[in-house]
Amino acid sequence: MSSLARKFQQRLLNSNKYGDYVIAFLIPFIPVILSMILGIWKHTKIEDYRFTGYENAINQMTLIISLPLSIFLLRYTSNKLFGLNLNNHNFNKVPILKLFSNTPDIQSQIHTQLKESVFNDIIVYIILILDIVFHWFDNNEYIKQYFFTFLGYKIQYNEIYWANLYLVNKIDIRINLIFTILAYSGQFIIFIVALIAIYLLFSYNLFYLNLIYQRHKHRNNIRGKIVLNFEDANCRFGLNDINSSFNLQLSILIFAGIVLLGSRIPLTTEMILPRITDFDPSIIINNQNLFPYFGQYIIVSLWLLTFFIVMMPTLVKFLPFFSPNRSFQSRAILEYLREFIPPSEDYKYNLNSREVVDAMASKFAWNSFWPSGDDTARFMLYFVFFVCFVILFPRNSLNYISVLVIIIIISVLLGNIFLNIFRWFLGHVDERLVKRKDIKPGDKIMNVNFNQQNQTVTYQYNAAGNISFGSVTNRVDLIGELEKLNNEVSKAGENNVIDAEQVIDVQGQIQKAVVQAKKPEPNKNSILEYLGNAKELISGAVAANGIVTGLMEAIELVKQFF
Repeated sequence: MSSLARKFQQRLLNSNKYGDYVIAFLIPFIPVILSMILGIWKHTKIEDYRFTGYENAINQMTLIISLPLSIFLLRYTSNKLFGLNLNNHNFNKVPILKLFSNTPDIQSQIHTQLKESVFNDIIVYIILILDIVFHWFDNNEYIKQYFFTFLGYKIQYNEIYWANLYLVNKIDIRINLIFTILAYSGQFIIFIVALIAIYLLFSYNLFYLNLIYQRHKHRNNIRGKIVLNFEDANCRFGLNDINSSFNLQLSILIFAGIVLLGSRIPLTTEMILPRITDFDPSIIINNQNLFPYFGQYIIVSLWLLTFFIVMMPTLVKFLPFFSPNRSFQSRAILEYLREFIPPSEDYKYNLNSREVVDAMASKFAWNSFWPSGDDTARFMLYFVFFVCFVILFPRNSLNYISVLVIIIIISVLLGNIFLNIFRWFLGHVDERLVKRKDIKPGDKIMNVNFNQQNQTVTYQYNAAGNISFGSVTNRVDLIGELEKLNNEVSKAGENNVIDAEQVIDVQGQIQKAVVQAKKPEPNKNSILEYLGNAKELISGAVAANGIVTGLMEAIELVKQFF
């Protein structure tokens, strides 16, 4: 049985409920009609006070268009990113599912998980609480006036608005209260819509990052995972199919930024504009004129939060930092690159060769941070910094053109610095991860063949001779072959196929498997774990493929005899 919160989410995100747009139009429109009927539409003078009528409630009236539009955009976004209202025959309309078009069963499974990530009762309750708190602070004065009036206190007031006209006995307090609640209901709803939209972007980007293959988490389980393609000629890790989902987020951010700019200029008092553009220090001390309403703080903060959420996909290159195996020792870059390469694909790269590691690091560096390309990310950063400066120093004047030019220049500089900070941080692991060399994605790494052909010994054990897992018929035979295989690991080290540290690690794992196998009641899972660890440790050495094959055969025999 669905909870009330889940039903609310399902209804809000159901693009087939066209009647909701009419309701969303009427919610802010009805107060306009009522204000005319009640006589609180026009500005006038009451007693010694100037009465501000509902015609001045620009924020409420713009909701007549913006509320239905925001619900439409929310539903469009949920369909585009999550496919909430799509059936199983339209998987390819959801960008992230295109990556799994060759495996329909996995595609269906991910679609289900993707949709379920949207619905979260706790998030709905948190959003509702935040909305109530926001409106409490935004309308604190009106709320206190109503509260103390109902308690019988006489209220002191300086200004009369459509929301507190009852103070001069021109309207019944109950009618005024009902009208005020109706007038703010549209704002209450659009705030919920905005927060849910932000949550959808966060949920999608988090889901995307969790789909990226990481060796420490997924080992050999690559089904249903996005394995980054270092060889993508477009330098986007092979993620072209999902570019549209990230570009949509960018469009939402830009649209929200434009709306934010439009709301800042008219809400900044004319008196303070010259002081703002003259960079008067008193503005910093008394920022009430800069942000005349509490809501201005909120919308600016939410927009900046949205920016950081939209930037989440750039964290792909930093995922190895979350690996418990991460090290900043001499092999850090090797461990870093291996985090993105499944053990089953290690045979493609001889990552024990410095030349190949350098080449792979160069390809890694060429691939962009942002899935749609770093140029797109750079443009986004330019826009974000531009908006930030304009909302801090708004002015509706042609004299402001020179200031705008300066802001544009500063925004471009800061945008480039921001991306360079990403590279600087990643370069602390190893500068090769951010240094773009002549070898680009898609280029053949010639050094692999050269290295193999010019090794002093091209080593591979002879399974048909010294070791033969094919002749194993029982546990005793298998243990004997594992001990022989351990000796072959020593030979591989002597011939410089693997380094001394790997020899110790691999032999240690095989020896643990042998000891466990000799026990009266051996633990099958432990043996498989030890042999799997050994295979993973040595799988990067192309010239030791024979040992890897032997370990794979041993694993299958353990499953058979234990």
